[in-house]
Parts: sequence; structure tokens; C-alpha cells
Amino acid sequence: MHSESENRKPKHRSVRERTMTTAVCLLVIAVLLVAFLILFVNIRSVTRQTSQLLEQQTRTSADVISEQLSSYSRLCEILAANIHLQTVAAREISPADDTELFEHAYSLRKDMTNQISIYGSYINTLGVYLVRSGAVITMARLVEPDQSNFFFDTYPDLSPASLEALPEGFYWDVHYPTEADPHCWISYRVQTQARTVAYILVEFNLDRFIADSTAQDVLVLVGDGTRCLYSSSFWPEEQDYASVYEKAAAGKSFELNGVSYTASIQQTRLDGNHVLVASPITRLKQIEYTFALVIVITSAIVVFCIVVLSSNLNTHLFTPVEKLMDAAQRGGTMPSRRST
Repeated sequence: MHSESENRKPKHRSVRERTMTTAVCLLVIAVLLVAFLILFVNIRSVTRQTSQLLEQQTRTSADVISEQLSSYSRLCEILAANIHLQTVAAREISPADDTELFEHAYSLRKDMTNQISIYGSYINTLGVYLVRSGAVITMARLVEPDQSNFFFDTYPDLSPASLEALPEGFYWDVHYPTEADPHCWISYRVQTQARTVAYILVEFNLDRFIADSTAQDVLVLVGDGTRCLYSSSFWPEEQDYASVYEKAAAGKSFELNGVSYTASIQQTRLDGNHVLVASPITRLKQIEYTFALVIVITSAIVVFCIVVLSSNLNTHLFTPVEKLMDAAQRGGTMPSRRST
């Protein structure tokens, strides 16, 4: 009986050692998993904060661009109330003195130049088109009625017919650049006190303003909810702008030309038109995916190494030691049996 209890001790000891080894391995794995989990949470937090920063930047850029377009609308309203424009329009009906008309036109051109100095260098030119006489007044010169075609020939997408087709009253007609027309126009139709309809024209360099106001990879769209009137980068014709606008308005990301964007929308004073500014988030997703993949692969490698190490310890260390202890135990008990 005594020898049998002694034979069981190495087995109990080997079980206890294997249990301790397994417990240590599990503890190491748990520590590694917790460490990787904390790292993963921190990475998610950083990417989330970066995403929020991008959203804040898009809102700021949308506000700046919208405010710039609204400033041009206020400029049109200021020029509509200009005393010299009112006088020129009144003299148009019953011209009394060509010299006086020329003086008021000159003063109007000087006021236009002063307004551009106030509203910035992104405005290329200001102009006024008077329907009754067909005259065009710009900062540079007073174009006589029989020579007004020289002015409109300079801008292919702008013509007296397109202006006169606008609805009566106050109306914004925005011409954004296309391949045929690289100019950005805001056309403002206004009735003067003399009941003469005039069109105030503001041409501005929207591309340069956007390039100076936003980051290089930021996408800027101007539209009316159904159509994309302007895009700072290539806009495919088959792309549905209404779906892009709906996703951006709902705070969801959208994909364009294989790039995912998060966007912000700001309404303008131009009737029905808005500015949509989008920042790419594809890189953030790629970084987050890459870190997650590295964590998973590293964890798998560590767990695999621990399992292999534990197996090798059991195979090459614990098992031979147990066999040796069993053999020594049996060898030590046999003489006592012979003596009995």
C-alpha cells in the first residue's frame, strides 16, 4: 500500500506542473489580448478623432465658400442701388446730354473698381447690361450698343438672349465653368427705378478661390439638389448627384471615383443652390484596417508560438522527466520488495 501511494506522487506532480504551465500560458495570452485590445481601441479613437477633424474642416470650408458666394450676391445688390446706375438707366429712356451720361458711366465704372478692391481679387470683372439700349458697362470701358456683341463674344456661355430669358424680378442665374465656358458668372436681374431692366454680372475665379481655401484632396461641389453645377474635380456624367446629396445631407459617407468621402453642406443666398465640401476618408479606413490586421496576425503568431513552446516543453522536458522519475521510483522500491 505504501509503495502504491508513492508511485502516484509523480503523476500528481506532473499533472500539477502541466496545470501550472497551462495557466501561465493562458495568463500570457490574456495579457497579450488585453494589450492588443487596448491598442486597437486607441487606434479606433485616433481615427475617430481624425474623422471628426475632417468633418469640422469640411464644415469650415463649406461656410467659407458659401459666404464668398453670398458676398458676391450682396455685391450685386449694392450695385443695383448705385446712384450712377440709376441715373444711367433713367437717361437711357430720354437721354438729354451724352456728356452727362458718359460722366455717370465713368463714375459707375470707378465704383465697380472700388467694390472689387473691397471684395477681393477673385473677381475678374463686373458688368452691367442694359436691355433697352443694349449697352454694356464694365470696369474697363463703356461698350456702345452697336458694339455690345464684342463683350458677349468674349464669354461664349453668356448672351443677351440667355439673360433676357430669365424670369422677371429678382432672380439669380449662376453659370459655372464647363469645358466650353471656363468662366463663373452670377447674373442678377433687377428693375431700376426708371423701370429699365438691367443685368448685373459678376465673373469670378472659383477654381483659384477653392484651391486657396481648401486642401488639395478636398472635393467641392456646387449644386441645386438634383444637378451638379460645379465640381472641383472630374464629375462622371453617369453619377447621380441627387443620391450623393441625400447621403451627405443625412451625414453618411459616399463614394465617388473609388474614393470614400465625408461631406458637409451649406446653403447659399443663391436661390436653391448649395455648397457641398467633401474630404476623403478612404485613407483612414485603410489605416484602421491595416492596424486591425496587424493586431490579429501578431496575436495569432504569439498564441501559436506559446502553443508550440508548451507542446515542446511537454514533449522534450516534462514527459522525459516523468518517465525518468517513474523509473527511479520503481527502481527504488524493488529492493524493499526483495528484502521482504
